[in-house]
This record gives sequence, structure tokens and C-alpha cells, in this order.
Amino acid sequence: MEIRDLKRKYELKVDMKNNIVYEVIFGYWTAEDYKRYHRDYVSKISPLLNDKSWVKYCDLRKYKTSMITEDMQKHVQWAGNSGFSKVIIILDEVDVYSSVVKLQIEKSMKGTMMLMEVFTNTDEADEWLKKQKDLVEES
Repeated sequence: MEIRDLKRKYELKVDMKNNIVYEVIFGYWTAEDYKRYHRDYVSKISPLLNDKSWVKYCDLRKYKTSMITEDMQKHVQWAGNSGFSKVIIILDEVDVYSSVVKLQIEKSMKGTMMLMEVFTNTDEADEWLKKQKDLVEES
């Protein structure tokens, strides 16, 4: 399943076989943008995952930090109660916003038990994700 935001702030794709939600996030966000995003998760994505453990693979290379940290915290809490266990963050290593975005994400996840890994390219992220899957299959 793929979801594209009407205002082009995000694209979401669900890999139901592997319980991975792929996101690409764009630009500056408002609280309204985050509400749409969260509604899509609650109404469209969560039912597909059936409360199983799932991974968020989030490409933030086109995102600019926004004043939405509280909204992010609420979403992360909801997601944690809905099976969200790991997040892969892709940041642009040369973008001046990347360090601020990383801090914003870390703040939104503070107090959770979710595993967060940050990468600057998708090859490294894919390799890490593959190792995580291999570890689960070996157990």
C-alpha cells in the first residue's frame, strides 16, 4: 500500500510481508501536516500491521526541522503502543539541518524503548536492516 499526502509533505509505503513502513518526508511541517500524517497511520497503516512488531524506515533528507516536536512525541507514543519497535533514519550528511533534525527526532523518542539507528545513505541502512532480520530469524 502507498499513501501520498495531498499537500506533498510525505509518502508512505507499507511492506506487509516484512512489517516495514517506508517514509519520505518533505519540507517544513505545520501541526496540521502532522495531524494528516498521524491520521493516515491510525486509519490506513495500523490496520495493515495488525499490532505486530514493525519498523519505520524514514528518509528525512528532504525534511526541514519544524515546530512539531510535541506532535511527534504523541505519535511516537501511539506508535509504540501499536507495535513500533525500531526506526531507521536517513539524513543528509551535508545538509545544515541534519543535526537539528536528528536532535528533534531524539527528543521525540525520549523515554521510549524503541531502537533508533541513523544513517547517511540507504545502502548502510538496508544492510543494517538485513542484519536485524537475520538476527530475528536465527533466534
